[in-house]
Amino acid sequence: MNSEMSALTLRFRDDALEADFRAEYARSAIRPARAATILIIGLYLGYVALDIRSGTFGTVWPLRLSVGAFFGLVLALTWSPVFQRIHSEILAVGGVVAALGMLAMMATVSVETSVAYYPGIGIAMIGVFTLFRIRFPVAFVAAVIMLIAYEAVRARGTYPYENAWMSAFYLVTCLLIGAFAGWILERYARLGFLARRGLEIERERSERLLLNVLPAPIAERLKADPAPIADRFPEASILFADIVGFTSLSSGMPPEELVSLLNALFTGFDRVADRYGLEKIKTIGDAYMAVCGVPVPRPDHLERIADAAVEMRDLTAAPIGAGDRRLAVRIGIDTGPVVAGVIGERKFIYDLWGDPVTMASRMESHGVESGIQVTARAGERLRSRYALTARGEIEVKGRGRMATYLLGERIR
Repeated sequence: MNSEMSALTLRFRDDALEADFRAEYARSAIRPARAATILIIGLYLGYVALDIRSGTFGTVWPLRLSVGAFFGLVLALTWSPVFQRIHSEILAVGGVVAALGMLAMMATVSVETSVAYYPGIGIAMIGVFTLFRIRFPVAFVAAVIMLIAYEAVRARGTYPYENAWMSAFYLVTCLLIGAFAGWILERYARLGFLARRGLEIERERSERLLLNVLPAPIAERLKADPAPIADRFPEASILFADIVGFTSLSSGMPPEELVSLLNALFTGFDRVADRYGLEKIKTIGDAYMAVCGVPVPRPDHLERIADAAVEMRDLTAAPIGAGDRRLAVRIGIDTGPVVAGVIGERKFIYDLWGDPVTMASRMESHGVESGIQVTARAGERLRSRYALTARGEIEVKGRGRMATYLLGERIR
């Protein structure tokens, strides 16, 4: 991860990554910046009281109040969108203003009084790096400005110490300590950002994988509570689709071409299912199972699944896959009450049980090539909206003879 950012400036080499970091950095800096700014305003007001007591009220209190007012403006800006865009620059200017205010006070008071301001310059330098959590390069420039300003004031003779090297060494030491502290803080802030970003990417990848296995509402329930899930639905519609003659077709195909063909077909089925609000349950070999009305109930579940079945049938009439093969499917549909739930602990699956599931499968296996066969109870409900052809009574495995219909195009 270290290779993604510069060793000195700590800037990410990826501009998009840098922009994301700065946005997060600004959001996380708002509350600490507010707290620090309120503290500084309080300290400056407290020093006004000390100025009054010490007798320097008439000379430095306007400067103290001016600096305090400036930080009041900084505090107000933390509630503005401007702060998020240029927060580092705003806080750096605040640190510089605080230091320059102390330098101005040093220049306006007596030599004896100015000694009290000397440590404050060094503290302000360290504070610029750490208290406001300013980005390292910006803080470094701000601290250098403070040092230059101090030397300019000292050169005019307002500072009492004759040993200029001692005072300069003190401030340079503060600068280096602050710079190192700021560099460490920002480095770990950036490493933490990269770690959180990596975790988020992994979480999103896991989320996508989970949603490829389970319906979104069921996935959310499992994440909240891993207890077994079982729901009863008074009405739902089930669809089974199967490729006609797949066994003989696949026997002479290379494995790669076979998998590519099934992938192309079922991907097309998935798009149709998404368009009509169906939930894909599973594929078994060349069979495709979907449901509508589960896990989210829909009053028009049967009409939706009928529309999807017609489109799936028409989809197979067009050339599919790398070899432009034309396929034919049998589709079966039934409707009624079902139970749905998650089974398994490792390779779990969301599945359906109930008579309509069995009958939809039977409608497919006893259907006709390129036909959509529906049960009598489904046909009666679809009669007013779709063209239906009575197939008469057919022998259904485990049920004996049953009346079925072949679904045609929508008529209204």
